Amino acid sequence: MELREFLKMEQPEAYDFKNLMGAYYRSWAGKHEGDWEYQALLDRLPEMDRAEGIEKWYLYKTLDADLNKRILRFDCDSWNGTCDLTDQIYAALWPAGLLENAGVRLGGDTMNSFASLFNHFTGEASFRRSYGRCQSRLETGFQAEADRVLGALAHNTGCLGNFTLVPSRFNRYRGTRLGDFFDLSLMELKANGAKWFGTESEDVFTQYVNLFFLWDYTEVKGEEYEVRPFFEGHSKELMFPADREQLDECVETINTNIRRRGTFMVKLLKLALEQPEAYRRMQECLADPALRFESVKDALRHI
Repeated sequence: MELREFLKMEQPEAYDFKNLMGAYYRSWAGKHEGDWEYQALLDRLPEMDRAEGIEKWYLYKTLDADLNKRILRFDCDSWNGTCDLTDQIYAALWPAGLLENAGVRLGGDTMNSFASLFNHFTGEASFRRSYGRCQSRLETGFQAEADRVLGALAHNTGCLGNFTLVPSRFNRYRGTRLGDFFDLSLMELKANGAKWFGTESEDVFTQYVNLFFLWDYTEVKGEEYEVRPFFEGHSKELMFPADREQLDECVETINTNIRRRGTFMVKLLKLALEQPEAYRRMQECLADPALRFESVKDALRHI
């Protein structure tokens, strides 16, 4: 799908990029005619079209698992260059050299993970076991409750507002050390800027928040951005919500952040395509480390 086609949708911010997985694998079908595992994947791809919520997320994570390490597996955030639409979005919104320290290499990443909270909800150690528990007929109502609590998040993790660029090697670090929580990831980037951005200057974190539209994840305190935790006390020491109320708060915060940021990104993508010079000037404005906003809505009013 081309970027201009994407922007003509009625609600592009709500589009699930997992839907692009089928087109990706079909485009390479001619090079895998003798590969029965690849053909089996092609045969099952229609299941993705019919599924939604947690089921769709699970198929996205597992349908191509047998091809691991043999091909570049599709990923919505295109960290490996497998989603053309996402690559077009990155190129339009964030041309190279945005950060003050131009030596920083940036790569695509999914900001908020589904698997971590899914496993926490089920109490299982892996997303496969979590999904198996949801499918079990031995626990009446468990699947319905999982869909109620996490169904929207399973969809939203594949939407525009959940994609960003992060410093090289950071996506692996936060996945293993920070539970893939984006608030904890921002706390790490702020606390250890020299490690990830190559500079001890506090300006680079402010620039990162501004240039990547992360205002709903932060709040202005004095002369700097402080990260808003997804729930009270969220930290590396208190990685997961303590009860259902806290879990609901955490999930709702993430969903709201994804939706608001996605809506904002759609507006900026249209500006970048229709008025590239105006968008360039806006980027220069956002690179000013003295500039701070309270939220995406606040930024929209001022930009």
